[in-house]
Amino acid sequence: KYVLPTYNSILKEAESIPKPSSTPKAVMIGTGRTHFTAIALASLGWRVTALELDPKIHKESLRIYNKLPQKIKKNLEIKVADGSNFDNYHDADLIVVATMAYPKKEIFDQIIRQTNPDKTKVVIRTSEGLGQLLYESIPQEDISKRFNIDKELAYYPY
Repeated sequence: KYVLPTYNSILKEAESIPKPSSTPKAVMIGTGRTHFTAIALASLGWRVTALELDPKIHKESLRIYNKLPQKIKKNLEIKVADGSNFDNYHDADLIVVATMAYPKKEIFDQIIRQTNPDKTKVVIRTSEGLGQLLYESIPQEDISKRFNIDKELAYYPY
């Protein structure tokens, strides 16, 4: 599989989510240069729209994308886009918010406006421990308050 060991928890979570249809849809916000999470989902048959805010990082990520097997590429669309302005969350069965995705408050507001918690699962990656020195950490209680759906929230600190 096209996944680093640090992404096994997200891959395991994606494998455990019952696919609502033969072509489940996911949105990955904050792909970074490698977009391993988006690749992992696409390799499992999810139709993934991957959003990267930074055009330079997006351009670099295309080097990896172009080397992927066609069976993964057909499930993966990578865009330069701001997650806080994305207007197609309502279609997603799964939304993954990367640790470095920003502006977080605005992204969360947009997700909340467009999704139904009974349909869409939200996975939020955040940092803990020494990782908080490098990345913005979001306490689980803050996320739970914003989404008001504890049981639907998947929280993956690392």
